[in-house]
Amino acid sequence: MKGITKIFCLLLVVVSLLSSCNSDPKKKLIGEWKEYCGVGQETDVDYSDTYKIQLTADNEIILSCTSRDNYLFDKILFDGNELSFRKENTIDPNEKFYVYYKLKLSKDGEWMEGPISNSRNQTDYVKWKKIH
Repeated sequence: MKGITKIFCLLLVVVSLLSSCNSDPKKKLIGEWKEYCGVGQETDVDYSDTYKIQLTADNEIILSCTSRDNYLFDKILFDGNELSFRKENTIDPNEKFYVYYKLKLSKDGEWMEGPISNSRNQTDYVKWKKIH
């Protein structure tokens, strides 16, 4: 009986380890994130937006800004390590203004950081901190 119990416990450990190895890395992105601009350099951005990342039933990433309603997101890609996407600021109907992000996820899943550039050929460096 003790041998069967030990085998059962070992089997549970192996199954748990395999399940954690196979878990979807996109799940680490789910939550609310606060953006910090101008990390390590001067910037004219004087605000910090907050973003929400969700997954659809089809496991697609949805990005939204919870602090503003004038952003649209597309070209969203995540390779398990880096999140890239395009954000369109729709506040000015006479200009198509895009910001391109490439954010690397930290190992603990609490930070993302990386370069951004925009359609006016400006660049910056941002960090996102997971807040929920």
